[in-house]
Amino acid sequence: MPPVVIVRSGAAIGPLVTIVCKGAGGSGGSVSAGGGLDKAGGDGGLVVATFRKADLPASLIVQVGGGGQASDHAGGAGAGGWPAGGQGAADGVNHAGGSGGGRSGVFHGTVSQATALVVAGGGGGGGSQEQATSAFGGQGGGVTGSPGTTTGLSEGQAGNPGTQISGGAGGSVGANGSALVGGDAIPGGRAGGGGGDGYFGGEAGHSEGGGGGGSGFVFPLALNSISPTTGGGGAGGLGSIGAASAAGEDGQIVIIDNNNSMLIVYSYTGSNQTHTF
Repeated sequence: MPPVVIVRSGAAIGPLVTIVCKGAGGSGGSVSAGGGLDKAGGDGGLVVATFRKADLPASLIVQVGGGGQASDHAGGAGAGGWPAGGQGAADGVNHAGGSGGGRSGVFHGTVSQATALVVAGGGGGGGSQEQATSAFGGQGGGVTGSPGTTTGLSEGQAGNPGTQISGGAGGSVGANGSALVGGDAIPGGRAGGGGGDGYFGGEAGHSEGGGGGGSGFVFPLALNSISPTTGGGGAGGLGSIGAASAAGEDGQIVIIDNNNSMLIVYSYTGSNQTHTF
């Protein structure tokens, strides 16, 4: 599908600020033996939005999402990516689901949905299928994330993605996504992947299923925005057999102040950062 492009007409132009926001990838799942390397975490989402500088406050809060941490079938599931990626589940022996990537976002005043200017969703954690079939984490949005996948097992349950109006739900018995939070997978049994963080987080997978991706968001005052349907941000980590999986790639935020010809790149730090005009 083509990117979603939104243009607001009738506004005086003046100095402009462009924000490029990339969500973090989810980590892959890990199994002790069997199957292929088709348990990858989902890629983070991408949002590019341009605002009139006069519409923005003088100071912004910048959150760059961290990738979902590596999982190991023998050691357990890694942590969800900062700030609120969902954690995968593990049985401590043969299966460990991947964990969801963190959202990347720019906010004003405090961090909440009400103060969000731009958000790119994190990718869901990969599942832990032993069969040579897919159990991918869903990709982050963009707009709406994409669901995780699961095939090969009748009990496999993939997580649904976050949307513009609600967290992922209804696809598994894993925790639902919610506002700015990805769902955690339920420990025990064949382990599912955690949901990606987002404007609304993705639902966790269960019984080897991948987690859903988190959604993105652009504040309506943006002059224009471009969002691929899903993906385009930090890459999801690969799944593994007999070893720890790969972590998801961290997100990134670039703020371009056209008035002052300044371009500032923000990388993952695990804490809030401040941008001042």
